[in-house]
Amino acid sequence: MNAPPASPRRTRIRGVWLQASLAIAAGTLGLVPPGEGAMLIAPIGPRADAESMRWATQADARLIGRGPYAGAYFVWGERARLALPALRHGSLLFSAAFFGCGTTPEKTT
Repeated sequence: MNAPPASPRRTRIRGVWLQASLAIAAGTLGLVPPGEGAMLIAPIGPRADAESMRWATQADARLIGRGPYAGAYFVWGERARLALPALRHGSLLFSAAFFGCGTTPEKTT
């Protein structure tokens, strides 16, 4: 026996859910930090904010500037070198381009 065809209303609702899911996925991908480039270090624990710059510089990140709240910093670095220390210290990494920061830091010689 065949199932009855889906109603037009039900099909529209599925279409809206699909479009919303795709929009959310695209927005989330914009937050993923680049392999190398400008990133936001966002501490999420009470202890994490005081340690952010220490472990980030130990992972060869270069400071670009202060982030949107205390303990958050914009840095230039490699995601592979920063990801594990960030998790160990209760911080998240985000793409700084999402926050309007995407310039290359000046080279120091």
